[in-house]
Amino acid sequence: MSDAKPVTLNILDNEYRIACPKGEEDALRQSATLLNQRIYEVRNNGKVISPERAAVMASLNIIHEFLTEIKHRDNQTEHVDQSIRNLHERVEEAIQTAKQLEL
Repeated sequence: MSDAKPVTLNILDNEYRIACPKGEEDALRQSATLLNQRIYEVRNNGKVISPERAAVMASLNIIHEFLTEIKHRDNQTEHVDQSIRNLHERVEEAIQTAKQLEL
């Protein structure tokens, strides 16, 4: 990452210095903020657990949501692809019918 810029993040009251591609700093900060929020939610909603366990649980929850969204998007894409194939078939049939009428 030759165009990386160091960004300092605070997660669970610990400071992390992360190399980040230029232009991605805000996205990295937003990611850290979301992770921090989720860690504190896990800690506040459950039994008193270690910060490390809360971080792992929050990360797993975020990844699960991410994978669920990918699956949903893939299902929508397949539905759109099928609709396009159906439309293409109907157009081809209409073209063939029109050609036969011209004869």
